[in-house]
Amino acid sequence: MIDRYTLTSSPGQLKTTFPFLTEMPVFDVQYNASPAKHLPVATLQAPTKIQNFRWGFISGLSNNKKMSHRLFNADIVQGLSKPSIKKSLSRDRCIIFATGFYVWKLLSKKMLTPHYAHFESGQPFAIAGFWEEKDEFVEHSTDSFMMLTRPANSHISEYQQDMPFILPHDKISNWLDPGFDVQECISWMENAPSGTLSIYPVSPAINHVDLNDERLIKRSLPADQHGNYTLFG
Repeated sequence: MIDRYTLTSSPGQLKTTFPFLTEMPVFDVQYNASPAKHLPVATLQAPTKIQNFRWGFISGLSNNKKMSHRLFNADIVQGLSKPSIKKSLSRDRCIIFATGFYVWKLLSKKMLTPHYAHFESGQPFAIAGFWEEKDEFVEHSTDSFMMLTRPANSHISEYQQDMPFILPHDKISNWLDPGFDVQECISWMENAPSGTLSIYPVSPAINHVDLNDERLIKRSLPADQHGNYTLFG
């Protein structure tokens, strides 16, 4: 599962990479974007506008240590075979802005080491997702999004079995086109992501959702999820 990512670009940097954006509200730099936080997206219905939606379809999920990844991740291949998800992908697509993401390398049954993956170019990229409109009859409800994942490619498969479904830059306009047949996006996995991914171990402090510090993406000695150092990366 993918339960952490980063967005360290400024609004100006996002505008340079995604020139179709015209409405850029203030948003916080994220070194530890996690489920239940409000994070920048652009939707099929308002593709030129950045909006801050909550990651995940139920509230309070960031405090649930046993939460299912299905509350905030949806596999694109499996999703297209499920009528409810396919319906959302047909009408409520969105893109999630990111500059990197965290993966966990499984060393043993009980030992995981966190790693940070980002493009060496440093450019932000778009992850495919879909969103759900808030329920006006539920107090404190809010617009929410799900991140789409895909089977890990050769860069990531050493670390875990899935990864964010990163959109090829020249396909973003397709994803935000109401007339697009979402089934076609499966073919994009052969070529995405483009560019060279840099992956290295980082501190397990990313487990603490309240931390949002540049030090979280600094290269670190390999340590497991409990903070115990290991000889293996």
